[in-house]
Amino acid sequence: RLHHARASFAIQTADMLGAEAYLVSWSGKGCYSNAWNPLDDGKTMTDLWRRRLSRDEVGLVSCGDEWTPDLVVVKLGGNDLIDTVSTKDQFRDSFVQLLRDIREHRPDAM
Repeated sequence: RLHHARASFAIQTADMLGAEAYLVSWSGKGCYSNAWNPLDDGKTMTDLWRRRLSRDEVGLVSCGDEWTPDLVVVKLGGNDLIDTVSTKDQFRDSFVQLLRDIREHRPDAM
C-alpha cells in the first residue's frame, strides 16, 4: 500500500509533464544511515543508486547507463533523520558525495 511506485511523487510528476521516469528506490535506505530494520545490510543509497538490484555488486554501472536523463531529482534524507544516527555534517557530506557521483555518471543531466 505505501510502496506503490505509480503513486509516487516522481511518477506523478513525470506523468503530468509527459516525461519518462526511472526510479531508484529502496525502502528504509538513507544517504548516510538507514532506518532501523533487522534485515538491513548496512548499505545506503550512496552505495546502491547505480545498481539494478540491491545485491548486484557486480553490476555497479548498470543502472540505466543505456539511458541518459535530462533531469535528475533526488528525494532522500528522511531515513537519515529517523533514529538521528547521523549528524548534520555526516549527512551533508554524504549527500554532497552522492550528488557528485550522480553528476559524474550523468554529466548531461540538469
